[in-house]
Amino acid sequence: MKRLIVIIGLTLLALLAWKNSKDKPDVAEDFRFAVPEISTVAKVTISDRAGRKVMLERQDGYWSFNEDYRAREDAIFNLLKTIQQMELAYIPGPQALKNIVKGLSSQGLKVSIFNRNDKHLKSYFIGGSTPDERGTYIIMEGSDQPAVVTLPNFEGSLRTRFDMVDLDWRDRIVFRYDQENIGEVKVVYHQTPKASFVLYRTGSNWKVRPHSDEIGTGNEEIRRGSAEAYLRAYKKVGAESILSKSTAATLNRMNPFCSITVISQSGDSEEVTFYPVQQKGGETSRDRIGRYICEDQNGTSYLVQHAVFSDLFVSLDFFL
Repeated sequence: MKRLIVIIGLTLLALLAWKNSKDKPDVAEDFRFAVPEISTVAKVTISDRAGRKVMLERQDGYWSFNEDYRAREDAIFNLLKTIQQMELAYIPGPQALKNIVKGLSSQGLKVSIFNRNDKHLKSYFIGGSTPDERGTYIIMEGSDQPAVVTLPNFEGSLRTRFDMVDLDWRDRIVFRYDQENIGEVKVVYHQTPKASFVLYRTGSNWKVRPHSDEIGTGNEEIRRGSAEAYLRAYKKVGAESILSKSTAATLNRMNPFCSITVISQSGDSEEVTFYPVQQKGGETSRDRIGRYICEDQNGTSYLVQHAVFSDLFVSLDFFL
C-alpha cells in the first residue's frame, strides 16, 4: 500500500512538472530566426524607423515588389536564402547588451514573414554588423535578448540583403518573351531607316518587311531559321541598372539610336527607345558605344550594355 502511494505521488509530481513546463514560454524560440520550409513563405515586409516599407509577395512564377513592380530575381533569391539558412552564432555577453539594444532600437529593420494563407510566421529586427563584421545583430520581436546570426559559408553583414533602395529591389529585365508569345517585332533605326524592319507572324511562319513602305525588298524570301534565331534574344535580356530620373538626366545621351516595339500575340505592346551614352573623351563612333540609356513607354530608364543587347540590333538584311 505504501509503495502504491509513492508511485501515485511520483506520477502526480511528474504531471505537475510537465504542466508547468508547458505553461512556460519556449526560450529557445527567441533564437529560431530561420524558416527552414522556405516554400511556405509567401510575403515578406521590411520596414525601417523612418516609415519606409517594402512589401515582397509571391505571385504565379515570380515575386512582386510593393504590388506595382516585378521584383529582381537575384535579390529575392538572396533574401529567401538568408531567411531559410540564417543560424545563431552566439548570444552576446551582458556587458555588450546596452549598446546592441540601443543600435537595434534606433537603426533596426523590422522583418515580418507570412505564409501563403497570410498567417504571420515570425518577426524580428535586423541590426548592423559585429565589430569583426562576421556576424549580424538581431532580436526577435517581443524578446529582450539580442543575438548574433550568420549564414553558412558566408562572412559579412546580412543586413544588406534586407536593406536596399527601391530601385535595387525592382526587376531589371527589359524584354522577357517566349517566341510563341510574340506576334510582331518592329525595329526602327533613327539614323539609318533602310536597316529598319518589321518581323511578323503569319500562322506558324515568319515574314519580314521594311519598316517604311517606300523601301522594297524585291522577291527575296526570308532566310530559313533567321527569325527564330533573332527572337531567341528576347527570351530574357536585362539592364545593368534602373536609373532614377535625376541620374538619367546627368548622363550625356546622344540622339536616339533605335526603337524596338514588341507586340504579343494577345495584342499587348511594349516600346523601348535606346539612346547612346557618349563615352568619356568624346568618342561618338558607333562601334565605340558601350552603353545606352533605354526608356520604356512607362518612363522607366535603364542603363544597358551594348554587348548584352547587340543581338537585338540587326538590320533588315539579316533576314534576307
